[in-house]
Amino acid sequence: MTLKPAITQNEDAQAAVAVTHRVVLVDDSAWFRKLAIRELHAIEGIAAVEVSDLDDLFANEHWLTESTMCLLIEESQLALLTCERKKRLVQSGIPILGLGHSVVVRGQGLIQTSVDIPNRVDVIDRDSPAGLFRLVEFVNRIRDNQRQRVLVLYPETEERERLLQLLRVYRFGVQVVSCIAEALRLLDDRRDFRIAVVGSHLGAMSGEEVIRCLRSSHDHESLAILGLSEMGDWSTAQGFLKSGANDFLMVPFPVEEFYCRVINIARSVDMIDRLTNAATRDHLTGMHNRRFLFDVGNKLYASMQRGQIALSVAMVDIDHFKAINDTFGHEAGNVVLRRVADILGKRFRKTDVVARIGGEEFAILMVNMSEEGMRECFEALRQRIASEPFLFNGVPLQVTASFGVTNQPADSLQEALDNADKLLYLAKNSGRNRVEYKTIPSHYLSHH
Repeated sequence: MTLKPAITQNEDAQAAVAVTHRVVLVDDSAWFRKLAIRELHAIEGIAAVEVSDLDDLFANEHWLTESTMCLLIEESQLALLTCERKKRLVQSGIPILGLGHSVVVRGQGLIQTSVDIPNRVDVIDRDSPAGLFRLVEFVNRIRDNQRQRVLVLYPETEERERLLQLLRVYRFGVQVVSCIAEALRLLDDRRDFRIAVVGSHLGAMSGEEVIRCLRSSHDHESLAILGLSEMGDWSTAQGFLKSGANDFLMVPFPVEEFYCRVINIARSVDMIDRLTNAATRDHLTGMHNRRFLFDVGNKLYASMQRGQIALSVAMVDIDHFKAINDTFGHEAGNVVLRRVADILGKRFRKTDVVARIGGEEFAILMVNMSEEGMRECFEALRQRIASEPFLFNGVPLQVTASFGVTNQPADSLQEALDNADKLLYLAKNSGRNRVEYKTIPSHYLSHH
């Protein structure tokens, strides 16, 4: 059979994409492959390969490794798999979308189903008007699941192993915890856990108690919870919802229902993230905005006033930015803003806050940064921006920035920002491309 890669394999950049997000389509209908590949091409970061039958798939073993994100396979071909080939598909762990009908007819009116492949996570009717839409939705879902992390709070049982296998097949990152203290620590340390799956008990705690503990510090916007109760235990299921779960499922459960409920939760998380980003991210640079700075910054400042953390504040301004806009146009200014934002964003930790607060001005909140570390950090940033080769339409732009940095106590976040702003203007008036500090030694702060 003739292989028809949907990308140019000899180009390094495209080959890198192929390894990261490769999709293999197996279908004997040339017209359907043509339509499906066209739709897959429109998905950012997806490299699609089409073949007509499973012989070609198994002849290319590298397509059955982790470098393939998912397989789209015609149902009638899945139904005819040999035991050896079925075992190979299951061992691959690659999520499979069945194309066609889940029931096929073989000779003499014999009906056989092809649903006994654990990693075949869904099926669509490819002849349906919505078939291509659902195919694209599935591929997008698998890609997005790779960015989602699921925290599993469940006793060590065979059912837990099945649960973990299903989540991993659908490309979720999974972490198992054995106690509520460990779960709360992980949720505080990492912001990428957005979904939790909770069993009917965890150690001596009931599932309802576990959910109430999670909800005491993580609301519905920051964490979605799926509760799993024993079959027929409706009181526990209702208790899950009253305690703050988003949904529940009875154990043991049909695979299709499990995936439907998990994906519905994942979609709600995605929607919350999109709405939150729209409200708290700067559209040009992708950085946090002024609203986020004050929402999170006021909480950090309250923690500092309680003596739980040390907090430093910096204001950053791009020098002669108006001249760049006036000379080269606003698009040149946008290029500079995005690049400076990228440099700032990569320099700081997840516990810090970096925000664009207007025009060419940025604010930074740093948690537990020493005076020495602060001076080293901002001098390195100043030098990095000044030496960065900014180009616009092939024309080099000379870009520098000025900084005002302080860790001095203040009565409010706004007052601390104002103090840093005064230092920034001192840097501007002293010749630009410099850092002005007003700091208290770290050892003094630690004792006061």
